[in-house]
Amino acid sequence: MSDTRLHTPVGAAALAAALVAAAPATAVGAALSYLRRPAGEPRGGSAHRDNDPKTVLITGGKMTKAAELARHFAARGHRVILAESQPYTQTAHRAWNAVSRFDIVPRPEHDDAGYARALADIVRENRVDLVVPVSSPASARYEAGLHDVLDVPVFHPSVDQVDMLDDTHAFCESARAAGVAAPITAPVTSREAALAVLAQHPQTRFIVKPRHYDPVRRLAMPVLQAADTDNVLAALPISAERPWLLQAYLEGEEFCAHATVHAGRVTAYCCCPSSPFQVEYEHVERPAIEQWVTQYVSHHRLTGQVSFDLIATPDGRVLPIECNPRAHSAITSFNRTPAFTDAYLFPDRIGDTPVKPVDGGLTMWFGHALHQIAEARGLRSKAAAVRRYVSARDAVFDPGEPLPFLLLYHWHMPRLLLRTALAGRRWARVDFNIGKVVEDGGD
Repeated sequence: MSDTRLHTPVGAAALAAALVAAAPATAVGAALSYLRRPAGEPRGGSAHRDNDPKTVLITGGKMTKAAELARHFAARGHRVILAESQPYTQTAHRAWNAVSRFDIVPRPEHDDAGYARALADIVRENRVDLVVPVSSPASARYEAGLHDVLDVPVFHPSVDQVDMLDDTHAFCESARAAGVAAPITAPVTSREAALAVLAQHPQTRFIVKPRHYDPVRRLAMPVLQAADTDNVLAALPISAERPWLLQAYLEGEEFCAHATVHAGRVTAYCCCPSSPFQVEYEHVERPAIEQWVTQYVSHHRLTGQVSFDLIATPDGRVLPIECNPRAHSAITSFNRTPAFTDAYLFPDRIGDTPVKPVDGGLTMWFGHALHQIAEARGLRSKAAAVRRYVSARDAVFDPGEPLPFLLLYHWHMPRLLLRTALAGRRWARVDFNIGKVVEDGGD
């Protein structure tokens, strides 16, 4: 899924209406699952409660990964406060039983000082022990600044580290400094600069992508072919205000990796086969990738949640595509891994091997599965897509607590789509795992 075609506001309204209309059927299915649910372990895989319960403040409440963390912490007896900003105040995840309190805060990119004050008030009034930011690309740097204003630990990289990790060129340079491999990268601010880079590396194929996060164009990474280079570059808004990046094209198998890290030591780790628009996760063991991640975070003594996109080349090398200084949605694969909370709160309990997902299996989102089924050509392909989802675990649906699932698809997302439609904005896609409508210039 790599094009950047934008849909119309009318399309947003139509999809919102369709989601609302489907609510009765979904509710019946959820009710049947609730009635037939097996008696078993709670979320997190264990009824064991920690002897030293904490109060944890998690930001980014619209995202599934924030809810996943909340459910893990609550399953071990910790109190969870979830925070989110406009326009996501009606997020379905505020309905989880795991969330003891939900707070609305200013958007940091709109009111950085107000955001910090609001979190400081929450921390003080609730005696919060730890702040775990679940950052969006737009908020990661602001949340790094919380280290200087909050009186409790903030489990997040520093401002300097966020700047280094978020800039793919600086990140690749930092990888070489850590003694691990990285591809050639070159930031460019004009078509002429891009052509000069190509002339310097005539034997190298490059992809071109925005240097800084762009929610729509980040999926469009054309490979510059000699015969069509001029046309591709001419179509891109390259300028000093909107720099782009040339990165050596890498052939091989793509993976994503999440690392929970304390002072350079990995305490939780997962690795999943990847794709440009990631909508499903299944942990796999790839020792070379784990070694690359471990060496990188150790060298830079990172603390927080860090995500990597990497390529395993046919000749056995591991090369990074980019790094994101924030939690990865792949943490939904830790579903039944009780020690996952220790990786955040009690790192001294973790031995030499980081916590990894224990029961494997594929994790998917119902909404994305429906899209895959609709896009599949022919009855046989559609049936295969249905079987794939049925055999997987839904990242949101819980038979014992179906309300958040219903709210996500029939309240939270329809509201956002209707907002997009009424504002007359064009949009690229609905992203159920991070709970937003992806728009040009969005967060």
